[in-house]
Amino acid sequence: MALTAYAQASDRARALAAGFQAHVAKPCEPDQLLRVLARSVRRLREADPRTLGANAAGESPDPF
Repeated sequence: MALTAYAQASDRARALAAGFQAHVAKPCEPDQLLRVLARSVRRLREADPRTLGANAAGESPDPF
């Protein structure tokens, strides 16, 4: 994820072309950042359910 002050459409296009999965312009609201992170995690888990500690069913273990 690119979290940057470069907020023009061309900056977003460059970041995505460089391989970033998402582009978020600063300043951003915390909930926007969390939504982008959650979407990225979902995509990773869909590609490989074992990613980021998910079990075979795609469920995360309860850390508490």
